[in-house]
Amino acid sequence: LWRRDPLRVYLELYHLAWGGNGADVVGDFRVVPLNDDGSVDEDRDPITLDDVRLTPRGSTYREFFDISLRDQETGRYRLEVEITDRIRGQTVRRTAELQLVD
Repeated sequence: LWRRDPLRVYLELYHLAWGGNGADVVGDFRVVPLNDDGSVDEDRDPITLDDVRLTPRGSTYREFFDISLRDQETGRYRLEVEITDRIRGQTVRRTAELQLVD
């Protein structure tokens, strides 16, 4: 991934609970810097988007999120996405590794 381009994350959720006030879904997005061996680089801070309130219009949700990596060093990173359906009390987590290049 070229570091000057935003990281575009496509999120697609199904079977969301629908309560009296609609769905109650939040997302946490993190881009964690890694060392060459794949371990977390504790010397660098992750990029975080926490408690992003998602607004589904039904039991499904589709949306793109762009995360700027422009100011990050080249190297390995892990994208972590955690989605919580608060009505059901369920959380789903997905990860993917990526390489930033100049």
